[in-house]
Amino acid sequence: MNFKESCRSELRTAIRQLSDRCLYSASKWAAEQLVGLEQDSAKFTPSNTRFQRGSSSIRRRFRTNEITSTPPTGVAYVSTPVMEEDEVIHGDFYLLAKSYFDCREYRRAAHVLRDQTGKKSVFLRCYALYLAGEKRKEEEMIELEGPLAAIDAYRRAVDINPRDYRAWYGLGQAYEMMGMPHYALHYFRKSVFFQPIDSRLWIAMGQCYESEQLHMLEEAIKCYKRAANSNDAEAIAMHRLAKLHIELGQPEEAAFYYRKDLERMEAEEREGPNMVEALMFLAQHYKAQKRFEEAEVYCTRLLDYTGPKVCQMLLPQSYGYEENEEDASKVVKRSTKSKSQEEEKAMISMNETPPFPAPSISMKKLKLRPLHWDKVIANSDHSMVWDQIKDGSLRIDDELIETLFANRKSPDINNLPSASAAQIFILEPRKSQNAAIVLKSLAISREEIIDALGQGQGLCADTLEKLTKIAPTPEEEAKILQFSGSPMRLAAAESFLHHVLKAVPSAFIRIRAMLFRYNYDSEILNLKESLQTLDLACKELRSGGLFLKLLEAILKAGNRMNAGTARGNALGFNLTALQKLSHVKSIDGNTTLLHFVVEQVARSQGRSHSLRKNGHVNSDTQEDKDEEYMMLGLPALGALSSELRNVKTAAAMEYENFISMPSNITSRVAEIRQLVTCCDNNDKTGFAMEMRGFLDECEQELRVLKEEQIRVIQLVKRTTEYYQAGAGAEANPLQLFVIVKDFLDMVDRVCADITTKLRRINVIHRHSAGSSPPPSPPRRNPLGLINFRSQFISDMSRTTSSSEDDF
Repeated sequence: MNFKESCRSELRTAIRQLSDRCLYSASKWAAEQLVGLEQDSAKFTPSNTRFQRGSSSIRRRFRTNEITSTPPTGVAYVSTPVMEEDEVIHGDFYLLAKSYFDCREYRRAAHVLRDQTGKKSVFLRCYALYLAGEKRKEEEMIELEGPLAAIDAYRRAVDINPRDYRAWYGLGQAYEMMGMPHYALHYFRKSVFFQPIDSRLWIAMGQCYESEQLHMLEEAIKCYKRAANSNDAEAIAMHRLAKLHIELGQPEEAAFYYRKDLERMEAEEREGPNMVEALMFLAQHYKAQKRFEEAEVYCTRLLDYTGPKVCQMLLPQSYGYEENEEDASKVVKRSTKSKSQEEEKAMISMNETPPFPAPSISMKKLKLRPLHWDKVIANSDHSMVWDQIKDGSLRIDDELIETLFANRKSPDINNLPSASAAQIFILEPRKSQNAAIVLKSLAISREEIIDALGQGQGLCADTLEKLTKIAPTPEEEAKILQFSGSPMRLAAAESFLHHVLKAVPSAFIRIRAMLFRYNYDSEILNLKESLQTLDLACKELRSGGLFLKLLEAILKAGNRMNAGTARGNALGFNLTALQKLSHVKSIDGNTTLLHFVVEQVARSQGRSHSLRKNGHVNSDTQEDKDEEYMMLGLPALGALSSELRNVKTAAAMEYENFISMPSNITSRVAEIRQLVTCCDNNDKTGFAMEMRGFLDECEQELRVLKEEQIRVIQLVKRTTEYYQAGAGAEANPLQLFVIVKDFLDMVDRVCADITTKLRRINVIHRHSAGSSPPPSPPRRNPLGLINFRSQFISDMSRTTSSSEDDF
């Protein structure tokens, strides 16, 4: 077997293995290499030789009009088994087609097998053509039915292949078009997870973070940086990074990315508004920094700019640039224009004819690419080499230089057909488009919406939420109502708003009122649950129990450690000190004061539990008994969090939200009451009649809840005073629950650590029980506080009662 045959054999094996592992892109590359490998002409007849020498490029052989790029969405595909023993001539073609098929490039697969007659090849070609047609039908359906059909198609693709990043990306785009950035961001993250080197996915995530709903600029910057590092082919990331740093007030970073963007544009020979924007920013930035030489370079490049016309450059003024500063190009153009106008007026006033006619469009010279250089100023003191150059010594070919170095033609914006000629937009185009998408997703007609608004009922919560998303601002509402033309000429969103607002002027206030009525029960239930949680949390803290025992142990340990100082003999302590217990280390650094306190309480609880059950421990030494008592008492400490579960729930509550909840509901009730008052008093069965009964019930219930809220807040303040005097006047009375919750979490972790240590020691004891170990020094206490523990226990025995529950 020669070298080429061994390469082909290895490639065939690699194709099968990669396909089995679902690495279809790599399998396709290997198949292209296999088919592109030149056959041995001595082994095959000329008719069977697939390629001539020098024509091994698969891309050149299959470049036909029927080939399309890989479609952005995925549909069903099959896994056709590869033949175990391929025919030498046609087997490689089948492997290539199968690779295209696995990558869902169906038309390519069919094209490769167009001349094959084997049963498998014919079946695969027919099935590929069928799936290509189905995919085309699905794409047309998505184009006709809009984002909802796209979402349905992409979800089917994801169900078939959960690793299809194009389908996840399509879902994100669809939800982004519908104005749902949180959903879009979720699906963009999915697509990036499966294809982290695609810059388009990172750019889409960055644009999602930039949206008005999220406005997370730092996260957007991270995404654009990843896109820039992933070979951003569309040249978007650098420009967006510069814009975001300007918005964040970071001109140095913005200048860095503008310079990078300029370097890339020069390498790719691109010009346009982005280039002008970068040059203007850099010129103003370096001027503000007193770096005039660098600013002059960028000003000169601006003057030499010959690209398409830029209507207006809007640069932020937040980083210190004066608003009335004018760039060099505008100043030069204005001065030149005024001078020429003055000369023309002077010649006309003298009845003279200008020496040259006004240049027409056809007489304008073609703009060429600029050559950036610094002009030399003539020196009268001595001669220069440039003095030797005369006008007639050399002539260059103007036509040839225009042919070689002319700027690319840019389309004239004024001559482009206007997309808005047929429809009139009153809202911003993007907002109008998003509103039209939302309206298309409604399963109810415009007339039914108007009737439901008149009656005050008949719309579901989902429809009301969608309608609130397209609510116009007061200015937009006034413009829509002032429109006097034909409503048929308005765009879809504007037409809907025009008809609804004309029929019901307070339409969106009514929509918000009806949505509030739907959500009222859940909001009131949430307020009642919050009040109940705080009430129970206060009762749990006042009930004492193990939490009080822990505080007692901490107080006695602290007084023992602070003996002889100003902090000693304390009657109590501020509960903020609970967070410092884990920072007090033992002498050898193996344990903390919190570990010691938990151990003492656990041993006391275990001893009490053993006495209540009239049981006895099976240990001989005192240390073994202590360990056994500790194992009996640790479960009780571990259950402390569940006993104080309402305290932990109360710690997660926001005090400001809790306080403002009734007032927010009351303000919305007052708004609806005002609307009902403004309605026609003769409307006995309509919106006003429907809302009056609801508002009466709301106001009565809110009065009761406000009184209950005042009572609960007073209870929380008294509980805070119960634990630490003077803390009830704090701005956030719920801080007590936060402190206790953090302490309980620390106790849970310490209990887990002690349990793990004791189990490890028991395992060691069991392993060493059957053997006689050599004599060793007495075993030290597992927590490493021998002297401190004995002193602490003796101190506690003098200061506590003789009850078995005491220390």
